[in-house]
Amino acid sequence: IKGYQAPLKQLAEEDKLYFVTLTAPTVKGRQLKAEIDKRYKSWNRVKDRLRKQGLKINGIRKLEVEYNEKKDWFHPHFHLICQGKKESELLLKYWLEDYTTADIKGQNIKEVGTTAKDLIEVFKYATKDIVKDKATAEATNTIYQSLKRKRVFQTYGKIRKVKEPKEAQTESIVFDH
Repeated sequence: IKGYQAPLKQLAEEDKLYFVTLTAPTVKGRQLKAEIDKRYKSWNRVKDRLRKQGLKINGIRKLEVEYNEKKDWFHPHFHLICQGKKESELLLKYWLEDYTTADIKGQNIKEVGTTAKDLIEVFKYATKDIVKDKATAEATNTIYQSLKRKRVFQTYGKIRKVKEPKEAQTESIVFDH
C-alpha cells in the first residue's frame, strides 16, 4: 500500500480521484473462466474508446471475485481508483454499452478523499483478498484456476509504484521448530 500512496496523492492533487466499480451478473463456476475473459475483453474495448477520444486512464484497476456459497455463484468485477470525473463517468457509460448484460444498479462511482487515510482506506478495499473466508476449497480452486495467467492488479497512465528502500523491504521471519 505504501508504494502507491504517494503516486495516488499526486494524482489527487492534479484532479479528483474516483472509486469506480464495474460489474455484471454472477455466473456458475463452470462459466467463471470464460466470463473473466469476456470482462477483460470488454475492459479493453472500453479503454480503447477512451483513448480514441484522447482521454487516458490514470489509476489502478483490480479484478475481484466474490463467491456466494448459498447459491454457488461467482461474481467477478472490477474496482478502480481513477483520476477525473469525466473519465470515470465515461468508463461506466462505455462499460454499460459494451457489456449489455450489466445493470446500472450494480455499478458505482464515488469521489475519493485526498488525505492519506482516505486513499489507504479505498486502496485497501480495492485490493482486498480475492476470496472471502466463507469460500469452500472447491470454490477457491475454481477462482484461482480461472485467474491463472490473468493480471488481477494493473496500474494505468501516470501511476507507478514507488519502490521502498532496500532496508525497508527486508524483514526477518523466524519459524519455531
